[in-house]
Amino acid sequence: MGVTKPDAAFFDICMERIAEPRSSCIMIGDSLTSDMLGAKNASIDSVWFMPSGDIEKSVTDYDIDYVAASFDELFSVLEKWSAMGGNE
Repeated sequence: MGVTKPDAAFFDICMERIAEPRSSCIMIGDSLTSDMLGAKNASIDSVWFMPSGDIEKSVTDYDIDYVAASFDELFSVLEKWSAMGGNE
């Protein structure tokens, strides 16, 4: 691809390849510096999966939309996000 996360261009290429608007996508990741920062850079909703450390500070610093510590929580987050129409 020529670029890596957290570069917004990485997400631009992904969105182009899957032919989906950002509003229908959500980034699920465990890395603050690539996944969460990348989602923020690309203006995509984000779920920090299996967070640890200073969670509240990280959520603020990286503008994280949702946090999930288990697959059950992740499922609930995705249901809620989907019911709200993504980030539209």
